[in-house]
Amino acid sequence: MKNTFFEFQSKGSHAPIFDLKVPDYDHKNLMGPNRKMVFFKDGERLIAKVIDEVKDNFANVTYMEIEDANGNTATISSKNFHKITEPKAFSKKFLLFKQANHILD
Repeated sequence: MKNTFFEFQSKGSHAPIFDLKVPDYDHKNLMGPNRKMVFFKDGERLIAKVIDEVKDNFANVTYMEIEDANGNTATISSKNFHKITEPKAFSKKFLLFKQANHILD
């Protein structure tokens, strides 16, 4: 299941910190040009591929290292984001993304 694109739906408002593939030296950022905080509202979705998953059975949480379509990476948890795996729940944006990038299930 690694390196496969999924849609992740935010559970509440969350702001993961992404390590940027292409540093942004023109934009003033408190974390420097290599990192960016991205805010997601409740229910907002993110398209990304899973690079790695680590399950914490004690806390019943899965931590996922993800990479967005631009190559930026972040770590999110299953407490904050729901991984959409049911095709009926995919958004139109995700279906168009898969078509445009020739991604087959």
